[in-house]
Amino acid sequence: MPSSGPGACGISTQTGAPNRLERQVISGPAAACAELVGRYRVGADHVTVLPATDEPVAMFAILADAYDARSPLSSPTDDGCACREDERVMTATRSVHVVAAGHAHPPTVLANDALEGVVPGLQAGWLDDRLGIGTRHVLATHESLADLAVGAVRDALGSAGWDGGTVDGLICATSFVDEILPASASFISRSICPTAVAFDVNAACASFPYAVAIAESMMSGRRDLERVVVCAAERPTVWADYQDRESSIFWGDAVGCVLLEQGWSRPSFRVVEVALANDNAHPEKVRVRHHGHFHHDGRYSYQQVLDLSERTATQVLKNAGLGAGDLYAFVGHQSNVRLLAALGERLGIGWDRQWHNVEWAGNQAGAGVATAFSLGWAEHGDDLTPGDHVLLAAVGGGYSGGAILLEWVG
Repeated sequence: MPSSGPGACGISTQTGAPNRLERQVISGPAAACAELVGRYRVGADHVTVLPATDEPVAMFAILADAYDARSPLSSPTDDGCACREDERVMTATRSVHVVAAGHAHPPTVLANDALEGVVPGLQAGWLDDRLGIGTRHVLATHESLADLAVGAVRDALGSAGWDGGTVDGLICATSFVDEILPASASFISRSICPTAVAFDVNAACASFPYAVAIAESMMSGRRDLERVVVCAAERPTVWADYQDRESSIFWGDAVGCVLLEQGWSRPSFRVVEVALANDNAHPEKVRVRHHGHFHHDGRYSYQQVLDLSERTATQVLKNAGLGAGDLYAFVGHQSNVRLLAALGERLGIGWDRQWHNVEWAGNQAGAGVATAFSLGWAEHGDDLTPGDHVLLAAVGGGYSGGAILLEWVG
């Protein structure tokens, strides 16, 4: 393993495989260098070796060319960072990794035949034939979404070997909540780590990728957020009008979560790229009015899910220099089997490379992509090899879409 020893800037680094930082040590007093190595993004987590220079201003000019244009660069400080001519400075992203996942579904199962007896106009067999959904799980009236979420988070904590008290932040991706105030994240955090920074993110069924994007951005720019939980918790069944066949028959309650950590210390998925996109021309097509029920334009929503999923998925693959054929697995918005199959055809991803659970869990709103990912990882984790990529995509009302590209670095 090649290495470079500590020099005038007080930085020593070791690298292994190309484009992956394995270890970085900051040992000297040069605060400017320490800030530089720890704060800024370099492409998609690649390592940039900078030419040597004795001029701090020149070095920062080189950095301006090396760093992602979206990331701000501060002005050089008075003490700067002067390196000897025979030395080079190596910088790297403060990468964020998914170290574990968890999921939970309520024990109560609602089968199609129960709905066929109460939903007007719902013909026997239609749900199986048209949507590919056989059952869904629902919370009972005495059960809480927060309790279900705590179970999912503890599942993930156990897998990672984390103590809940070490969690710095908890973001709940949710739109179908038990209570409007306070944030659902506060109820979940109470049982995990009461002092964790906790708040909700609502981008309808796309809340999970939006929450991951926010968490990744915050963690990359802050040193006090080393470990963050992103929890997608949804209870759409209490907001459903079962007299409206188009807007109710597919829902299921669920929670899925991931644990994010700065750096790499164990087998995990590196967050490579996140893309977000919106088409806000017709937000009224999906809505829940105050004290009302969920209603949507099914045909219009179907097309939006396809379009925004394709748009964001294509963007993250392009940014990473990959194609659909390079993916190990794809996790789409768990709306229904028909939609997932159509999306796979658009992207060029066969059904055998999709992780899905909509058949027995139903449409779990923003939690579906998280639970399907957690289940897929649990089932296929032993088969993953370093460099395998998994792509997640979800779309929700608004319309909002997001995609997350992960790379296995186990």
